[in-house]
Amino acid sequence: MFTHHSHIYVEPEAGVRPVTRFIEKARGELGIDIYYLADRQILRAIHQAIQNGVITYVILEQHPYRMSSRLVAKEVDRLRAIGAHVKFAPERFDTGYRFNHIKIAITAGAALIGTANWDYSAFHRNREYLYVTRSNTVVAALQTLFHADWLGVRAHARAAERAAGLVVSPGSTGTIVHLIETPGPVEIETEELGVDPAILHALEAKGRFVRMILPARLSRTDMKNVAAVRRAGVRVRLMPVRPIYMHAKAIEAGRGAFVGSENFSISSLTRNREAGILLRDPTELQILKRQFDRDWTRAGRGPAAGSG
Repeated sequence: MFTHHSHIYVEPEAGVRPVTRFIEKARGELGIDIYYLADRQILRAIHQAIQNGVITYVILEQHPYRMSSRLVAKEVDRLRAIGAHVKFAPERFDTGYRFNHIKIAITAGAALIGTANWDYSAFHRNREYLYVTRSNTVVAALQTLFHADWLGVRAHARAAERAAGLVVSPGSTGTIVHLIETPGPVEIETEELGVDPAILHALEAKGRFVRMILPARLSRTDMKNVAAVRRAGVRVRLMPVRPIYMHAKAIEAGRGAFVGSENFSISSLTRNREAGILLRDPTELQILKRQFDRDWTRAGRGPAAGSG
């Protein structure tokens, strides 16, 4: 059984064990909604859970960015071979579908929400965060969301999501902007800084009160946006992609924080299926704050760190 109310894990230090342990403790049914699933240890854990009588449903993205259809077919074949029920995400969500970029799992009495795709890189090479909770409101809201996506229908669960502290896309721009606008310092780890006017405006308005870490490998558009927010006073550091690649999506602001799958882009916030969660527990906030400070120092050593 799940013995702790909630816990946040930092990758790659925690490794794949938080996910495999979650699957091992699953009872009754297990729902997984994930952008990509290929890690062999996770597949073995799913296989064992199914053999133990856990009915397992998996929703996948059919066209992951720059991934061949052959690899996607192999992903599906592996899951079906071990007895999982597999579907591709619906072609349309509330406001027009782009990617099924979510990373969640739900079983009786527990839920997992994270920034990590379930592949080797996530647990060995990337900065990621995983959040496991036994909150009944979170579990119920995510179950509603999962069942709607499994059936390909509209979720109609915004009130439940807000009550649970969930941040769900399409439609998460306002929550992210509100966090950035929180009085006092704001600290952000993210993989992208795309062209989302509301996000860029909030960052520029916040100026020197923001510290932001991105990976040192960015697109031209992202670099242009980095330059723009730096001119407004935002302190930006670019973390070298080795030995740890910045794939996390986290915000610490005042007495709250966010961890989830959302990147700072129009697609992620307004067109993708994404999910994150707002955190208030002081211990969880301390974990995120401590890791941010370590990564800020690490990014400061990088040859591509730039100003700030």
